Amino acid sequence: MESKLGSANSSVVWKAKSRWTQEPFAIRKIYDGLRNTIDRTICLKEIYILSELNHPNIISLTQIFRPLTGSDVYLVYEFMEADLYAVSKAQILEDIHKVYILYQLLKALKYMHSAGIVHNNLKPSNVLVNSECIIKVVDFVSVRFVGEVREVDTGMCYYVEPRWYIPPEVLLGCTFVTREMDIWSLGCIFGEMLLGKRLFPGSSTMNQLERIFEITGLPSREDVLAVPSPYAETLIENLMVPEKRSLKKELIGCSPETRKLLKRFLVFNPAKRILIDEALVHPYVSQFLDVKELTTRSPLKSPFDTSKMSSLQYGYELFDTFKKNCDNRKRSVDWPKIHPLLPPKKQEMVEEFYLILHVFHQVPKDLSIFLIQKTLTYLIYY
Repeated sequence: MESKLGSANSSVVWKAKSRWTQEPFAIRKIYDGLRNTIDRTICLKEIYILSELNHPNIISLTQIFRPLTGSDVYLVYEFMEADLYAVSKAQILEDIHKVYILYQLLKALKYMHSAGIVHNNLKPSNVLVNSECIIKVVDFVSVRFVGEVREVDTGMCYYVEPRWYIPPEVLLGCTFVTREMDIWSLGCIFGEMLLGKRLFPGSSTMNQLERIFEITGLPSREDVLAVPSPYAETLIENLMVPEKRSLKKELIGCSPETRKLLKRFLVFNPAKRILIDEALVHPYVSQFLDVKELTTRSPLKSPFDTSKMSSLQYGYELFDTFKKNCDNRKRSVDWPKIHPLLPPKKQEMVEEFYLILHVFHQVPKDLSIFLIQKTLTYLIYY
């Protein structure tokens, strides 16, 4: 381990290096990932989705590990130097970099949406950037499937923090998931790159809506009714919207075409927002357009039900799901070889070792744990 990269409520990410190849990688520890049905389902969904996705602008999950005791899970990813939030804050992005980043994000979203999933948590800190201005979308914990019903609680549906990138329909209590939610979040990221600060820095749900309507103006009744929420009209009636802000004045250094593109992302009515294919051919972005790079895939299916699984059964499913996806489909990179934690021969030995876990499980528990620990220690360190 070299340095701590970040942490969240349920996980921590470290930068590490392979002792054999000296290549860097990121390793994420998910605390109690196998503890209960909810945690197991969330963890499995992320592993399943990342092992299925294969796109140059989506982070690659290279290996997974689980301890022999306890309920933590370890995920190993390719390493990226920084995130878009840090890069934007440092004010080192040239105009051409901003265009290229937007283009790559559009490509990543086109691919994800073709798979029938919505990222549901797009924000600058979830967009990693390297020194060559290549981006990778990360954090698939909050991913939802298109058309999935959202849980609505006392009129306001669940959403992730921070609220600054959340679309208005979610703030108003929408009832199902759509691709257009990601389009709004991408517009907020785009606007933040252009403006040099957050576009809608709301301090509460209601204040967030007020900040949004400062830019977009109050929606028509027709547009409000287009939002699938029984509470939208009531909430909007109780807002106190101050004087409208002018994007033209705030983005004085941007061309009219650039401002028009931003406005197309930030439309209240989801059905009227710009489509990804439209944005890709817009003059602002089209200088980078290469149709060969616009890849898609078949829709994903929801992962299997974990409600009746023990932690041991679930652990087997994690490894089986990940290994099957990597064996059956050649990725752009071969997962055991990107940042190998072990030399290839020992890697094969460890994989074979997991195949006999079922045998160990048949012997008394104390002996099973002792044998597993000793064997893995030998394989890894000798």
